[in-house]
Amino acid sequence: MLSVIVLMVSCTSKKKYNQALSVKHPVEALKKDYQILKTSLLEAHPGIYWYIDSVVLAQKFDSVENLLHKPLTSLEFYRYVAPLITEIKCGHTRLVYPNKKYTIAEKQILKAKGVHPFNQFKIALDDDKVWIKSVKDSSNHTLKPKMEVLSVDDYPIDSIIKKANQLFSSDGFNKTLNPYIIENNFGYYYQLNFKKSDTICLKIKEDTLVKDITLGFSKIKSSSKKANKKPAYLGKDTDGKPILDLQIDSLNKTAILKVGSFSFEQANFSKFYRQSFKKLKEQKINHLILDLRGNSGGRLSACNKLFRYLYDKPAIFNQRVEVKERYISTRKYFQNSWFYNFPFPHLTIKKDSLGYYTPLRTHKYLEPKKSVYKYDLYVLINGLSYSATSLLAANLQGVKRGIFIGEETGGAYNQCTAGIIPYVNLPNTKVKLRLPLKVMKPNTSQSIVGRGVFPHHEVHSNLLDELEGKDKQLEKALQLIKSR
Repeated sequence: MLSVIVLMVSCTSKKKYNQALSVKHPVEALKKDYQILKTSLLEAHPGIYWYIDSVVLAQKFDSVENLLHKPLTSLEFYRYVAPLITEIKCGHTRLVYPNKKYTIAEKQILKAKGVHPFNQFKIALDDDKVWIKSVKDSSNHTLKPKMEVLSVDDYPIDSIIKKANQLFSSDGFNKTLNPYIIENNFGYYYQLNFKKSDTICLKIKEDTLVKDITLGFSKIKSSSKKANKKPAYLGKDTDGKPILDLQIDSLNKTAILKVGSFSFEQANFSKFYRQSFKKLKEQKINHLILDLRGNSGGRLSACNKLFRYLYDKPAIFNQRVEVKERYISTRKYFQNSWFYNFPFPHLTIKKDSLGYYTPLRTHKYLEPKKSVYKYDLYVLINGLSYSATSLLAANLQGVKRGIFIGEETGGAYNQCTAGIIPYVNLPNTKVKLRLPLKVMKPNTSQSIVGRGVFPHHEVHSNLLDELEGKDKQLEKALQLIKSR
């Protein structure tokens, strides 16, 4: 009986929640949500004025508020406000549009329909154009890699990309992150900016031939490829390859250490580092290539631990971790608000003459690891090397450890806002604000404000190289090793 009551309450709650996403909200409700969002940012965001003047931002806040003079749906509200959030130029701060909540029966119906059109292919941004990068195995369309996408549902591709760029930001003035975010979320941003439908029509250019291809939900054939069996603590990416990996060429005394993420389920970084650097020492490896491409960050402790395996002197990983306020007036709207109202998070915040801060173990000198690697180091980075990964890259470059190859990192060199990142739930529209609360700085800095870690050797990859199995950035590292 109790389970039936719980189920009924759950269904009613989901219905009420979903209804809030479809109705037009009165002006008073919109302005209340907007005020909660504005107050949260002004009170709590520690880097809100790093890249925009306070007067200019205040004018932008007022301009958006003036648009809230008539009833709007949650999506319309989101479309007005999301571009404002990107003006702060903080990659960890963004507005999130809520997903519809489905009942178990609705989920089963959706699953039976198959794969959504946007999930049947991946795109690549290359040479200011959008290309089909890969296609999932399906029998109901003729999409192929290297086709150029000219439009979606008659919306020109350049307007789709332009509008997508208005919904998120990198750190500061960096531009290398944006293409990767759009490539990985193309369908998501299209549906937020334009329309959501069970079918899409792509205008495709193949060589000189232009044609329309309509996609609907489809049953995707399961892959016949055998999964690469590796221990669970190494993780798996979307292609089934390990996130953490070590490849050793004993003949040439060269190794490639792949760290594709600093945060994933079942990760055991301590074990992976310990085993990997023990092997490097035992096999007398003289040249190590550290591949941080595509690593969008994660645990600071995992980054710090890796740094201590790569630098043979005692070192501080991060500077003082600043916090703007101990108590935030809008915290009752935080997702999991019970946690943020509980004393523990506030007890960890200290105050001195400089303001509020959070003590961290990584803000003091720590000794290098016993199996620290002391020889040649080459670091591969790209635009998706972000957040904590950028902090690691900055620290390594700051102590002149390694030759960097690839693209400018998507994360800022000098600082970012991260640490604890609650979601602020706006009660009427159900839209969420992702709000970082701490300032994270590596123990180094550069004079160029709002930019990432620059490579010593700038090497860009393109779609054709990738489809042909070429890795120019890795090839450059091997070429430099050979030249030594």
